[in-house]
Amino acid sequence: MESERQHRIPAWPSGVVAFDGQILELTAAKERIPREDLRELSVEPKAGRLSLTLSFQRGLGTHKSGVWVALENTDSLRQLLAAVEAASGAKLTWG
Repeated sequence: MESERQHRIPAWPSGVVAFDGQILELTAAKERIPREDLRELSVEPKAGRLSLTLSFQRGLGTHKSGVWVALENTDSLRQLLAAVEAASGAKLTWG
């Protein structure tokens, strides 16, 4: 049975940020990150949008990836990241 997305919001340039309780997916960045590999989540307002940056474990190294989220999706992004933080233990910061 296919798992249902708990949270899904649009991301720029074209894609979504989705979290199903296990995997955080950034389709615009072509990333699927297991919750246990997430280290840090950061959101900063820039150029009239929100810049979401993730730090995560990949193999032996730590990598970063990110996407832009429209300001009108701020509340949805807060809910999504609160769920990710609770499930993963990753550090969340809002700038």
